[in-house]
Amino acid sequence: MTVSLLTALVLSVCAQPSAAQEFAPLPFGGGFVRNGGQWSDHVQYAAGVQGAGLGLLEDGFQWTLRTGEDRLSLWFEWQGGPDLSGAWQPAEPLPGLHHYWVGRGPGVTGLRPYSSARLIAGEDALRIEVRETKGWVLSTDSGGEVSLRLRGGTAKQLAPNGALVVEAAGVQFSVPAPRMAPGVQGLWAIRGDASVAVVPGGPVPAEAGGPSTTQYTDSPSIDWSTYLGAPDSADWGRGATYDSQGRPLACGRTASAQFPTFAGPFLNPPGGVEDGYLTKLTGDASELVFSTYLGGSKKDYLVAVDTASNDEISIVARTNSADWPVTPGAFDTTLDAVGSNYALAIGRLTADGSTPIFSTFFGSSTSDLAFRYFTIAKDDGTVLASGETGGVPITPGNAFGNTNWSGFLSKFSADGSELLFSCRPPCDAYMAELSDGSIVVYGDALDSNFDSIGGFQESFNGGMSDTWLGILNSEGSELLASTFLGGNAGEGGLGLDVDAVDNIYVCGTTQSPNFPQVASPFGGAPFPNAPGFIAKFDRTLSQPDWTALIGTDNSLVNYQTAWRGLISDRSGITTVVGWATPAAPVDYPTAGAHNVEFPVFYNGRMMRLSPDGERVLYSSAFEVDEPSQSPGIRVPAKAANPRVAMLNGHTGTFFDEMLPTPGVFKECIQGVENCGVETYLTQFNFFHEGVQALGEGGESCLGIISLNTTRRADVGADDFAFYVSQAPSSSVAVLLLGGALALPLPIEGQTLWVDPTALLPLQLFSTQETGYGAFDLVIPPTAAGKSFAVQAAILGTSECGEAGAFVLSEALRVSVP
Repeated sequence: MTVSLLTALVLSVCAQPSAAQEFAPLPFGGGFVRNGGQWSDHVQYAAGVQGAGLGLLEDGFQWTLRTGEDRLSLWFEWQGGPDLSGAWQPAEPLPGLHHYWVGRGPGVTGLRPYSSARLIAGEDALRIEVRETKGWVLSTDSGGEVSLRLRGGTAKQLAPNGALVVEAAGVQFSVPAPRMAPGVQGLWAIRGDASVAVVPGGPVPAEAGGPSTTQYTDSPSIDWSTYLGAPDSADWGRGATYDSQGRPLACGRTASAQFPTFAGPFLNPPGGVEDGYLTKLTGDASELVFSTYLGGSKKDYLVAVDTASNDEISIVARTNSADWPVTPGAFDTTLDAVGSNYALAIGRLTADGSTPIFSTFFGSSTSDLAFRYFTIAKDDGTVLASGETGGVPITPGNAFGNTNWSGFLSKFSADGSELLFSCRPPCDAYMAELSDGSIVVYGDALDSNFDSIGGFQESFNGGMSDTWLGILNSEGSELLASTFLGGNAGEGGLGLDVDAVDNIYVCGTTQSPNFPQVASPFGGAPFPNAPGFIAKFDRTLSQPDWTALIGTDNSLVNYQTAWRGLISDRSGITTVVGWATPAAPVDYPTAGAHNVEFPVFYNGRMMRLSPDGERVLYSSAFEVDEPSQSPGIRVPAKAANPRVAMLNGHTGTFFDEMLPTPGVFKECIQGVENCGVETYLTQFNFFHEGVQALGEGGESCLGIISLNTTRRADVGADDFAFYVSQAPSSSVAVLLLGGALALPLPIEGQTLWVDPTALLPLQLFSTQETGYGAFDLVIPPTAAGKSFAVQAAILGTSECGEAGAFVLSEALRVSVP
């Protein structure tokens, strides 16, 4: 058997003689390397400056740049300038970006995590600052030249905006120009391939002036957060997803003639009283890729969007415009709605949003109040659509016959000319696909005249509604399995997703005192309050693996938790979002999450559970107000990295604030600007305080391998653990802990960030069938104030990856308070 270099490295480290005298003992038998200078003899700065990491060393600084998938670490060593004999000292933190400082010696205390700051060194007070103006400052008291030696790349040229262009391995990176105090723009000067200098230039541009007074979100869990809209109208966010490059794509409706559009797509300027919009942003949400209106001369809005693997886009819209842009030969080219009524429109667009591949009217409706719509852009060009409406046509031979229930599930041919099937399941049809193409539908069931097929709960359980879950074959002609889920008072089914091995996850809210609890990991009480629920089934639907009630069991406290959306990664880690009523504490909060404080008004709620339902991986509130009348929280959309999810919705007029991050497309703030009702897009990474990604993971048969923590790494916490997702299933994993490499080590297409010469004793754990695995760790007191790097190496199997060869997860830097 051929042994790969990475496998040989892991095995050789495992086989090394123990050097116990070099390690402080830990409860699990390993230890942290005694301080040899890697943590506190110099200052390490884990930060994001215009998407790049900056590290401050005693003899200079290190900047990690990224262009697309290419990453480069540059070292700048001091060659001349101010006296650097003094120690780096932290100054008062400034508000702004999400940064964490680890200082030198016991005197460095009281720094607020995740805040911008500056360092001062030497008698001449050299300063390096990172500010919320999205720039950095390198200054001396004299404002004179600072000389540096460049390592890791070649200085090529100066860009017109003053940036330094550096090339490495044929890829060019841009290092933004610094500023020099007081009020002077710094300029790069090239002194040779390996030498550069920062010299004074002109006045600091007005847009790059002092710190802004605008309030930004300050959280380790948010990569970016942006508004989208125009100041003269309401802009409603109704759906979002990612393309194959991780760029967000959002849809909704707007009444504005000033909505931000981009030249090229097919409807600019707007065509009616209200139009749908379709907008794609760059991966950091800083710029438009394209943005277009969609609609006719009356009222239109987009309510669902999805992308295929080639980035072609499927949409569902509601329209009462007879001139909605339908394509020749489409299934239905005539609007079947009159007056203020609406019909649906189904379509598929090219990847750049410029051209409809097909666009067809579909059925009719009676109002614009319904908002549950979903679509799947299949790779064969066909389009699935589902939701709630009153008048879509049905096809002969469908699984439900000539019924008139509230939901629909329909499929169109690749050219939009043929309705392949259309049926009316007994619920407002949330939709997902299993691995063999079978279709899962889920939602509220208001009709008791239907028996389930081989399901856990055979019949309607009474009350206002139950939830109903069913599986149809890919042709929509046969119901393979189905079940009700509910008690005798009332349930709302509000989210659905599946994992890679066809487990099914659903969520909602219940008022039933006898809601079925199966192997419940939390044991919440459903009455008198209305808790949210989450449940997991296999595809037989014969018995839940578990159901979880999330809410208070205190009858003296009256609050409600309602889950409004759900998403599962391919390993079955399930994220639910929703809202809770006033004075509701965050359920099962995890230390260091985005917001674990009590909210003042209705507040957003977010929780992640392990696939077995036994562990809360993340729990937080977030800022958007979401009373039950508003669809302001939308289902989060999937991304390639399973620890990333995106929320899309819209704020209200008064209390709602999903605070933006610096540098995004729109930084509108309620009370600061005239925002009105605004669309928002927010990408959560589910990191807790003190955790930072160093590099992306390799891929298994399930996708990119993610690594994360269950909480902040507080000393002695008994619920701290590392967990992996989308790893090779039912396999052995090795946790690599130790010092971080200054430059990552490329090994056979993977990237190692943990120093192999400074590893702690390796720790073994296993992955479950779904590729999820967890390793509990108790942080000892000796680790306080230090940081370490961590990666997981998972052994491939014959079913997933290369048998006997290791694949690396993403890498993290974890800082212990």
